Amino acid sequence: MARLLRWSDDLCDSDVAAIERFLGPRLRYLQDAYAPETEEHRAATSLANLLSEIAPMLRSYVAARSLPPFGTPAEQTANAERLSSAVLLHWNWLVCVAEPWRSEPDFDQER
Repeated sequence: MARLLRWSDDLCDSDVAAIERFLGPRLRYLQDAYAPETEEHRAATSLANLLSEIAPMLRSYVAARSLPPFGTPAEQTANAERLSSAVLLHWNWLVCVAEPWRSEPDFDQER
């Protein structure tokens, strides 16, 4: 069973991978099922492009949280806050992309 995410600080690489595994096949299916000039194909391609941009950025932010802090104490605090905000923002974007599939049986309601 998937773990319950309560805070963005709990987010890890496996959470990003799970949403990619959920969305990736669905978007590829739609891209393959519809001709390139159709609205369905364009919409699926747009969402796939978002996924391919947001997921790697989110992964890098998640990984950066484990790096040693640098700078003055005030800079360390500011850096940690910016990083936390970036993680939350990018995760929320991924969740927004996946939200239309919320009623699917394999949609992970806990993440």
